[in-house]
Amino acid sequence: MTHFNKFLLGIRGKKGLSAAAMIEIGDAARDQKEWNKASLAYKGALDQEPDLYDIWIQYGHVLKEDGQLDDAIAAYREAAGQDQDDAEIHVHLGHLLKRLGRDTEAVQAFRQVIELNPSNNEAIEELLTLGYKVPNRAVQDRQSKTLSESPAQASAPQVQASQVTITPGWITQLDGSTDFGVAGRPGGRVEAWLRVPKSAPPQASVGLWINGTLVAVEPLPPTSGGSVVDLVFDPPGSVMPGADLNASVGLITLDGPPEASRPLQLTYGAPSNAFQSNFTLPPVEPLKDFGIITFGFTRTYALELVLESLHRQGVSDITEVWIDGHQANPKTKEALASTHEMVARYPLAAVRAHRGNLGFRKMVLLGLQHMVNTYKRFVVIEDDCFPTGQAAEVFYKTLCEVENDERIFSVYGHHFLTPSEGETCNRFQGWGWGTTAEKMRPLLNELIECFSMTEEKYLSFVDRALTPEVEGFINVTPSRQPVDTLRRFFAWDETLSLLAGRRGLVHMPTQPRVIYNFGAGKDSTHFSNVDWYRKPPFNMISPDEVWDVF
Repeated sequence: MTHFNKFLLGIRGKKGLSAAAMIEIGDAARDQKEWNKASLAYKGALDQEPDLYDIWIQYGHVLKEDGQLDDAIAAYREAAGQDQDDAEIHVHLGHLLKRLGRDTEAVQAFRQVIELNPSNNEAIEELLTLGYKVPNRAVQDRQSKTLSESPAQASAPQVQASQVTITPGWITQLDGSTDFGVAGRPGGRVEAWLRVPKSAPPQASVGLWINGTLVAVEPLPPTSGGSVVDLVFDPPGSVMPGADLNASVGLITLDGPPEASRPLQLTYGAPSNAFQSNFTLPPVEPLKDFGIITFGFTRTYALELVLESLHRQGVSDITEVWIDGHQANPKTKEALASTHEMVARYPLAAVRAHRGNLGFRKMVLLGLQHMVNTYKRFVVIEDDCFPTGQAAEVFYKTLCEVENDERIFSVYGHHFLTPSEGETCNRFQGWGWGTTAEKMRPLLNELIECFSMTEEKYLSFVDRALTPEVEGFINVTPSRQPVDTLRRFFAWDETLSLLAGRRGLVHMPTQPRVIYNFGAGKDSTHFSNVDWYRKPPFNMISPDEVWDVF
């Protein structure tokens, strides 16, 4: 037993040291990150005055940091019992339960947050990540706040009334449930779910509204009253121009006197679930102007070269580093320690380090999702893509120049140097590239959906989507064609090339070249030092050459 522990045991409960004094000891230890000392001090205070709500929360925090997770949960629950109207304590509880894999309890905690604060963004995001269907009331509150506080950033316009004609019969709009969700899918299909009231008549159908217009109707499954139903709609292509559409579903009946047609004025007021990715909702805060994201893992030396270049350009403060986790793997944990130590030396905008091992593809998708909701314009740089000394300036200037050009999806810095590469190129290049949130959001929705498919389903989608016209459009870099990968497995960059190609979107190389992939050479991250990879369309360099091109 340490001297400090003996000291606490000796004074706990004695009149000589008050609860306030114990709290001071706990606060000091907490500030020094001496978690065990802090927890013992806070416990001493709570033994004397068990109604100290704020200290129960602090007690839970330091127990969590000290690895005493079950005790931390108990502390948070005690705090929640003392103040049942504080949503924040349920946020802490939900995060900890999710971390322990107790997803059912985590859902209950985040649901309680929304009951207390329907527009709590953090709880909404966590519920969506956990696969829980968020009550639409929470979504509406959040989106209404977006429209009222920063209308320029709201991705879904206010719905206007419109004329609808149904043939034959009368259409009657019913009082439906407020719990529903709508999501766009590849190919223009729309998936939705709806909680059907027990009072719903058996002849009811479900209507899909887009921008206030009823565009599709699907029948309710038998015996669906009182349950959640999942539906798939195939609306007309004319109402699917992009991913930023305001959509909702509701109950209707088509019974009534047979008439040739009956026009009906439909008005939907508050926005509902906008077409976004499965996990993303429109940002509440105004978007920042420009940001850079790079990804790291155990290739510490490679990531350090990238960060050092960005630091010398003076853009560390707008650079975020995302680091995958070790997931308790001893070898990986040891290797990652060097990465964390190195990254900590740079004054970055954010370091988002994970404990679980997400895998590079998921890291990229989560990172893109974050950038879309945080920045108007952003650049993505992998840890083996070296930015030259003017990379940030050139990317920003070029993105501003082309942001109103709807044909150009992205700007890239590592050139193919093939005959197909002129002022633009049809093939997406993922080795150091940038785009805008507005252009990325629709494709991100589809990219996440493709990642979520089984490999069999994904390859089937590729087979349908990769028409001869699309294949000819994107296959323009011989010896490194996107189709070679697309027909075998999911890769985020080649899939993005396909999704952009289906829309006829093109990509612009920077002038001058500002990114060099240094994945070739003896100490490289990818390939041995062979002349093949130094030639078009690869044009790679080795790690020891990066400062020559800075």
